[in-house]
Amino acid sequence: MSIKKDEVWESVLIYLENKPHCIFSHAIRIIPFINNKDREDKFLEILYRQLMQSANIGIYRPIEQLLEETNKNKQFPVERSLMQRRLAESYMKLIKDEKSAVRVIHFAQKAASIYKQLKDKEEENKCLAVISRHIEADNPDWQQTEFEFPAEFSDALNTNIKVIQEFFSDTNINIQERISCLSKFITEKNQKLNKNILLYKPFVLISDINNTAEEFNKSVFLQLASVVTLDKNKVIANGNNNIMRAKELAYPMHQKTNILPALNALENSKDFSINEIKNLIQECKLVSDDELIFISEALDDYSKERWVPFICVIVPSFESILRRLYFEIEGTSIQAKNTDTLVHTTVNLSNVLSNKKVREILSEDFVIYLEYLLNSDTSSENIRNNVAHRFTQSDFYTKERSQVLIHALLQLCLRGNKVAG
Repeated sequence: MSIKKDEVWESVLIYLENKPHCIFSHAIRIIPFINNKDREDKFLEILYRQLMQSANIGIYRPIEQLLEETNKNKQFPVERSLMQRRLAESYMKLIKDEKSAVRVIHFAQKAASIYKQLKDKEEENKCLAVISRHIEADNPDWQQTEFEFPAEFSDALNTNIKVIQEFFSDTNINIQERISCLSKFITEKNQKLNKNILLYKPFVLISDINNTAEEFNKSVFLQLASVVTLDKNKVIANGNNNIMRAKELAYPMHQKTNILPALNALENSKDFSINEIKNLIQECKLVSDDELIFISEALDDYSKERWVPFICVIVPSFESILRRLYFEIEGTSIQAKNTDTLVHTTVNLSNVLSNKKVREILSEDFVIYLEYLLNSDTSSENIRNNVAHRFTQSDFYTKERSQVLIHALLQLCLRGNKVAG
């Protein structure tokens, strides 16, 4: 039995007039039966009406589905930008009376992303204003979630922390040597396993971060938890940003289990003084006499627990030392601007950290850590920009963050000194 297209179209039309909301799920299948202008006009009339209706009441899933299905269909008679606009409108309508800050930020950010694609700055800014209000407001959604590790893992972790503390507080080892070990991988021979066990590492390996990101890919929970808000730094990410998530897990974890135990053990040792740190930094040929004045002032603030002035002064020292390293490698610290080759300016921190030779000398893993710590807009640390532009409040300037910076600065001096030597 043969069925004519005209008969199918009439049946489809009756069906859609009775159940117009079904046009979203059947739109692609209907297209082959639209073979004249009248049919197209009727199809568009129903679809436009449903798009507007869905946008007005905050029903977004059918529009998302339609956009996904029509992504590869070039013959679909509706402009993609119109469907995107209706989708953004549905997101914003949905959260109009929403109480959950997490849901508000989730959908407002998705809407902002769409308006950015559409180059509608006015609507994009409205969405971003909603996000800002909810991030800055006190809200129970901002409570931290505590993860409880399995007992066996926690015990192993605590045991390892004790070993780190014992090593860096051992006065039988010269204090300068112990400080130098902050930049080294420390292993111990395990007799039972007959292999070396890593006890302390100066930074997280990017291979570990990539492995963690892969685990996130397999995690149903983390695929559903598509919103990431980091600290109070206005960093929000929707979708599969697994490398970002992996860094936000790996780097703070490393600070708690390696960097801070080591620094605290050193500082509590009887043979420690802030001058020991200064002496080691002073030996670095990348630290100029003038830069040492700034560092000395900062270390004095550190010793007196004045964290705000310490961080404000020490952070630019990283850029100064790295720029000096760049000069040692390239023979210059200026380069042409990307936008105008007739204009030459001093290299900035991003230029230096992206330099291939710098990454080879300091190691790729350490440079990626420095980017995360100092100069990444998608990092909860981003210390250089937070300090320079006052993105964060005064409670950002803590002892722990100061210790992390001391640790990173010592590594930079010890690693950079090799090329300067």
